Amino acid sequence: MGSSSAKWKIAFYSLIALFLLSQALIFLPDYEKPRMVKFLIITQVLLLLSVLIFLVGRKLVRLPNLRKHLWIVLALALVARAIMLIGAGDKFYISDDVYRYLWDGEINANGINPYLYAPDSDSLCQFHDNSLYDNLNHNWMPTIYPPLAQNIFLVGYLIGGENPVIFKLFTALFELLTLIALIVLAREWNLAPANLLLYLFSPLILVEFYLSNHLDIIAMPFFVAALITLKRRQSTMTGVLLALATLVKFVGLFFVPLIFFFFKGKEKLKFTLALIITAVALYLPYYADGGTKVLGSLFDYLRDWQYNASIFFVLKYFFHVTAARYIVAGLFITWLIYLMVRNLPIERKLHDTYGGYLVLTPTLFPWYFVWIYPMMLRSLSPAFIYLSGALLLSYHVHIGFYANGTWSPMPWVGIMYYTPFYLLLIGVPLYHRIRRRRNV
Repeated sequence: MGSSSAKWKIAFYSLIALFLLSQALIFLPDYEKPRMVKFLIITQVLLLLSVLIFLVGRKLVRLPNLRKHLWIVLALALVARAIMLIGAGDKFYISDDVYRYLWDGEINANGINPYLYAPDSDSLCQFHDNSLYDNLNHNWMPTIYPPLAQNIFLVGYLIGGENPVIFKLFTALFELLTLIALIVLAREWNLAPANLLLYLFSPLILVEFYLSNHLDIIAMPFFVAALITLKRRQSTMTGVLLALATLVKFVGLFFVPLIFFFFKGKEKLKFTLALIITAVALYLPYYADGGTKVLGSLFDYLRDWQYNASIFFVLKYFFHVTAARYIVAGLFITWLIYLMVRNLPIERKLHDTYGGYLVLTPTLFPWYFVWIYPMMLRSLSPAFIYLSGALLLSYHVHIGFYANGTWSPMPWVGIMYYTPFYLLLIGVPLYHRIRRRRNV
């Protein structure tokens, strides 16, 4: 037995060592220019290694001195994050959104409501000669980010000025809070400690939070904390925390209906009031001189943007793009109602709600996926575990962008990674259903 345990330990830590080495290869031998093909290959190697780390880690759950191993694993997960931070440095090849965050923070720090003007407005011409403006994307559009995000942008700018690396270090604190919250959530849900490995060594999390610096890193600790209080049936705190997550990024709105119907009697009212009061309190300072402009360019985004979709892109070939949007919206609402009437655990309903959004949305950037992670640690859905890493293949558009300046998604790449996802999504439940029937 001891010899067998030693072999599993060696295999487990060897896989983590390979994972860390593969990460380093993203930046070696140089990272001065984007190497997108190399990046795409390595991210898929990291996906495979992360799944193997999880599978082998499950074998170690009953080992003696498990607590000691958990601390070692957490330390190695922090090393993985440090590799991304140090390796990337001030190079933001995959996303330049961080410059918009700092731009909004700078405008705010100078007493200007960031919702009032697009960056290229003449009213902001005094800021047009700085490094942030030179790196902005969509500078003709007013900000889309909610008020709590704006407040955190302001704090980040006051701490580090226009330096995106300092801002990234600042937001890394939020991800560390997420790690702590996930450990607590795992205990609340009685999850095996090994399930956390899927998050700790997720290539998607490392890329989107530490290589890039997407806004969701700030929202996640509030969202995970809301799941903890939801489990404890603390309706008021759930309302406050979900409002905070939503006011970093509007994704939190997807979970409001199911959580509302989860609570009973007066708890519904407490949840709703806490949600509304928190939202009003955070919006009010910006609404005072911004009015309805506080929604920024949100409706432009909902009306116009489309990228990396699956079902929506299929519908678009048979219907007008506007009709396709209405169809996926109708399908999502129908799916939401179906989940409301089903007798399922709330965690499963939340997982399936956001899973439905991911398959129906017209726009699916890889970082949108991170919101399903807490529920995925419970569901262990092979389809979504696969998609968590396969979505990084959508960055293939950067190959053409850095070669000739064109942003041209290749449909065959999407087919290549969506096909296994849908086969797993449909095939795995069907396989289990057939097995259950045979065992009856």
